[in-house]
Amino acid sequence: MIPDLFHYLENPIFANEILLTNSTQNSTINNVAREFKTVVKLPEPNTVIVTIQLSNNSTSDRFARQNQEDGNEFSYTNADRWRERFPDCGGLSQSPIDLRPLDCTRLNSGVTNLIFTNAYAPPQSIELINDGHTVRYVFHWAAGQVPRIAGGPLGTDEYIPHEVHFHWTNGHFGGTEHAIYGFRFTMEMHVVCYNARYDNLAQAMNFPDGVLVLAQMFQKKFLFGERYHFLQLLPHVRRRGSRISINYLEHLFTLDQFLNVNRFNRNFVTYMGSLTTPPCRERIRWIINLIPIKISRKAMLLFQRIEGNEGFIENNVRPLQPTNGRDCFVNF
Repeated sequence: MIPDLFHYLENPIFANEILLTNSTQNSTINNVAREFKTVVKLPEPNTVIVTIQLSNNSTSDRFARQNQEDGNEFSYTNADRWRERFPDCGGLSQSPIDLRPLDCTRLNSGVTNLIFTNAYAPPQSIELINDGHTVRYVFHWAAGQVPRIAGGPLGTDEYIPHEVHFHWTNGHFGGTEHAIYGFRFTMEMHVVCYNARYDNLAQAMNFPDGVLVLAQMFQKKFLFGERYHFLQLLPHVRRRGSRISINYLEHLFTLDQFLNVNRFNRNFVTYMGSLTTPPCRERIRWIINLIPIKISRKAMLLFQRIEGNEGFIENNVRPLQPTNGRDCFVNF
């Protein structure tokens, strides 16, 4: 039996009409492991989430074809040539950039802070996806519990979080996409949001006020214990193209658990830029917290063992782009 694919379960559950229990015979376990991709056992006793994804030897091929069909096939090894296939990647308002807060204008007094609503409400479910370029936590919100972000540079517009994903390298520094006075920290988290006046992220991409990205930087430190519990599920999407769905309440992480909304409001910079991956669409509002938060070496190893399109993902960071005289604003 391959431990990464299958774990014994403490409670019996049904998965596509197959009953899995501790008494399951080894032969049956091996058969199930070959048929299904991911069975996740959470660390708390007597609590289990299971997500099944059909898998066989052609999984990687199917995933590669899907990327190609979606126009998302690209490599970080030739990021300077993205513009040849994705023209927007050669635009004048591209991201990421080198941030120089002292050169930015202060936001008007009274509108400096973001307003977070339902930031502590859990989603109905979360999908955790390895898309070959990064790992993505995609939110599915229940009616009446949808978080909204407004205020500050957003004015009265409200934005809904769609997903969280990450960028990193295999080193101690250099893993953030944005830099501060030329310096890059260990990792950068992006919370991708869409304007509530639109139906979804795909529709919002077509409008200049459609998309907001909140960015938080991390710096690797010597830490005892890990405060970011949402990272514990990363090993279960280590393989390219794998995904799990999470619908158990204790593991439906809130927006605040990802972002720490009170801390995020203290020091941020905002500017207009683009997506940092193809197709590099512009007219994206960026709000970036300038103070990195600590993350342990152990946690970073979880990211650095994620398998991507070209082996382990050791660098999914786009080079810095010219600012081209763009304005930036700070809230301090």
